[in-house]
Amino acid sequence: MIDYFYDCMAIKNKQIGEIVRVPITDIVENPINYQIYSSKHTKEDEDLENSIQLYGQLEPCLVNEKSNQLISGHRRYKTIKKLGIDTIDVIYKSVGVLEIIELIQSNRHREKSLIEKINEYRTLKSQMKGLPLKKRKELMGTLKLREYLHKEVGISQTNDVRMKVVENSNDEDLLNSVLSGEISLRSAFRFVKGIDGEDRNNLKKEMKKSVENSKDKLSFHDVISIVEDVYKK
Repeated sequence: MIDYFYDCMAIKNKQIGEIVRVPITDIVENPINYQIYSSKHTKEDEDLENSIQLYGQLEPCLVNEKSNQLISGHRRYKTIKKLGIDTIDVIYKSVGVLEIIELIQSNRHREKSLIEKINEYRTLKSQMKGLPLKKRKELMGTLKLREYLHKEVGISQTNDVRMKVVENSNDEDLLNSVLSGEISLRSAFRFVKGIDGEDRNNLKKEMKKSVENSKDKLSFHDVISIVEDVYKK
């Protein structure tokens, strides 16, 4: 009863930096999160659900104290809601214009797909450019924007450009092969931009090697047949 009383007081005052338990209906999902992190992580989600069922919520979610929008903990939130639990542990934080940057930074150690990393890069780049110069320098220190983005998300400007070229090629099969990891972004970029005969043969060899891990989905000979057909001169 005493704990409940203090939780109610904390909710009323939204005490910054303290763990409080609130009705899950008070919390709002952040739409930007799903624009960035679009890939499915079925195994991780199953593990999280099992953990919460066994031990409860071990780590609070981070929430913007003004908007009640999640900053960190979207998967925890969705799992708790799916399990029919009415309350959720959160920490309220005052973030102001840094909300999206905080969201990306809170996912620094998350396992991410290539497209998620590129989404992070593009979103963070846009957010940083929209900040006042003084605030941007506070975050970047002595780093240039390009260096800061690479440090935060591990994606270079070069790879962002390569992905745009592949996306604009209107080759859905090629794009899906990049996103699934069957073909490297560098190889796909080189194919779209045009490569000579020797490089094309090297690309075929690289692709043959990379698709060997896909034999559980298609037969090896089927995959090689498709590759040879699509990428022949």
